[in-house]
Amino acid sequence: MSEKEFHLKYIAPYYMSLMNLNFTYKPKEETEKIFYSLKEAGKELSNEKLIKMLNDAWRPSKISAWIIGLTKPDLISELIKSLNNSGKQYSEHILLNLLILDNQNSEPFVKFINQQMDYFIDTNDFLIVENLSIDWTISILNYLDIKNQSNHIETLKLSEKWIEFDKKISEMKYADGIKESFEQEYYLEEINILMDRINCC
Repeated sequence: MSEKEFHLKYIAPYYMSLMNLNFTYKPKEETEKIFYSLKEAGKELSNEKLIKMLNDAWRPSKISAWIIGLTKPDLISELIKSLNNSGKQYSEHILLNLLILDNQNSEPFVKFINQQMDYFIDTNDFLIVENLSIDWTISILNYLDIKNQSNHIETLKLSEKWIEFDKKISEMKYADGIKESFEQEYYLEEINILMDRINCC
């Protein structure tokens, strides 16, 4: 299969619906169709291919993460490994599927958000701060805190690191919009819809 044929079969039909949980704004039946199709694709793609896709550009990475989340719990370690890259960008698909596979363990999310804050504090890379998926991680941790009666968000936002991070964000030109996305409720509705539909499909 050529690269173009592969893209048309496995990437193009899905990535826009999966991006930022766009499918949660559509009827439940649409989600069922997407999930069914991704599960079928998971039967056709080897673990080796999925791992390669996961660590490729964001479109194949997105499809791979969702196939892993829906069909390949044995590859959860690959999701975690792929997050261990300081400054990693556009990771919401990996974070969400890690949540799908393990909604009891907050540790990888806590580690990731601290890693990303460290990167920003050390580099002052204002150009990519919105791409570090800190916003998604906060909402996921909030979901887990509510579900598991834990207090990771409270601990995070009282930490010296968060205070330093928040201070640097405040210096940015569009700080208000960015800080709004760091509210723990920001993506919570979409995450709740996702987890409800995962349990039904």
